[in-house]
Amino acid sequence: MRGKRRAVIAAGFLAAAVLWILPGESRMTGIVTTAEAAQAEIRSGSAISTVQDSLERPGNGSLRLDLTYSEGGAVKKLEGGSIAIYLAAGTTQQDGDRKYDVSSGKFASVLEGSGIARMDSETLGRRNAALSEALEKACGQVQPDAVSNVEDGNAMFAGLDPGLYFVRQKKESDGGRRIISFLISVPDAEGRMEVTAAPKLGFIRETPDTAEPGTNRGSSSGGRLPQTGQLWWPVPVLSACGIALILTGEAFRKKAAVRRRKKEGDRNRSSAV
Repeated sequence: MRGKRRAVIAAGFLAAAVLWILPGESRMTGIVTTAEAAQAEIRSGSAISTVQDSLERPGNGSLRLDLTYSEGGAVKKLEGGSIAIYLAAGTTQQDGDRKYDVSSGKFASVLEGSGIARMDSETLGRRNAALSEALEKACGQVQPDAVSNVEDGNAMFAGLDPGLYFVRQKKESDGGRRIISFLISVPDAEGRMEVTAAPKLGFIRETPDTAEPGTNRGSSSGGRLPQTGQLWWPVPVLSACGIALILTGEAFRKKAAVRRRKKEGDRNRSSAV
């Protein structure tokens, strides 16, 4: 009797040991319950959201301009001058999508009605030149958000809030070169807050243009563009000559008519005799 009792007690201890080991084994082999998996997914999603929010927090953006160009087969770096950036529109989140808010920028009166809030990156790229031209005309009295000197082919802007920025040359660089003004988003289309851009370069001239480096800068006569269209000074000269020819022709016609009538009169007198 005593032996049976000991056997039962031993079996109970063995069963308890097995029940204690199995959960540990399941954790060691990576087996988790559905509830544990759901909790892990929630924790993972929250971590991603937290990281994304921290990346796009105010003052966490930067913009670097790569200001190198090719001339005569050699790569050169822009030097001297300065570049300014202006916040054209802030950003808001709507239905999980990032939208531009022109009311928080410095050109609300210019960009209002442009539809920029609904533009994706592709549409903004197509309209970049036209929008930048309008902002270039409007930024005369607007103070930039940041100014960077051009050094060793670079211009750097740090501590930027998320938004759409207008970038323009404030002071021309060495050799009369300048960047062509443009709009750029921070973060970029890939969601990166550290943005790098390589703007097009042109020349400072009395008549602004978008000539690429290495193109003909025109004559040295005060920045005037070379004549490429029709000359208008011959028009009045040719018009005067045409009028003179018409008047001369009319005079000859009248003289011929007088001679014809005189001959007819002489002929009638002769026949009457």
